[in-house]
Amino acid sequence: MPRRRQPEAGAHSAVTASCAGCDARWTDPATTHCGSCHQSWPSVQGFDDHLVECPAHPVIAARRVKREPEQSGVGAA
Repeated sequence: MPRRRQPEAGAHSAVTASCAGCDARWTDPATTHCGSCHQSWPSVQGFDDHLVECPAHPVIAARRVKREPEQSGVGAA
């Protein structure tokens, strides 16, 4: 009898996440990982607390300000 390559329908298989910049892997969906210094935490709160003082100083993009349309024509200064 040939071996099956796919899991049984409805069978639970762990989802593994990983970091492209290091060898870290995790299966818990609540785990967070810093892509700059490559530390991991079991919760978002740990990551949020760390992000303020990350030793690798990740660059966080500033929010862009909505540009107002330029005034043209009569009465424009």
